[in-house]
Amino acid sequence: AKAYSDAMEAKERGELVGWCSSNFPVEIPETLGLYVVYPENQAAGIAARGGGERMCNISEGEGYSNDICAYARVSLAYMKAKEAPEQDMPLPDFVLCCNNICNCMTKWYENIARMCNVPLIMIDIPYNNTVDVHDDNVKYVRAQFDKAIKQLEELTGKKFDEKKFEKACSNANRTAQAWLKVCDYLQYKP
Repeated sequence: AKAYSDAMEAKERGELVGWCSSNFPVEIPETLGLYVVYPENQAAGIAARGGGERMCNISEGEGYSNDICAYARVSLAYMKAKEAPEQDMPLPDFVLCCNNICNCMTKWYENIARMCNVPLIMIDIPYNNTVDVHDDNVKYVRAQFDKAIKQLEELTGKKFDEKKFEKACSNANRTAQAWLKVCDYLQYKP
């Protein structure tokens, strides 16, 4: 709730707010002090509060197939309705997407950017079917991170700070370790 209210307040103050896919490296906007919200989370919140079918009907009425992801359909319906009593969030000034989950997400986020006429910052992660990652792939992804940082700096007028980035990465790593610890408790039966 705080993330959504903070983003709404930032938007009211005239700050730029982004929509971010759950798999985009959030340490980048975090370092720049940007407010981002997550359409997947919003869609899940809307559905959990009983609005999923209504929103899916809106998007299907706009011609979107009921075969695409329900999160995408709810989100695309939000783009038309511009509000949902179950979970509002500010419309985006930019969109951040990473394609390492599914192809639907790429098209969904491209559509959000087009519908709102805002920049889409995309990070393409090459498929890797081995444990080892080739240095060329690392360079390719790193170049995209650098480009995303530059695009966000130009868009927002904010400057990337390496020390803030290290702190954001440290927090992310700490959170990931805590999640793995929680998952490890699944071996126990209460």
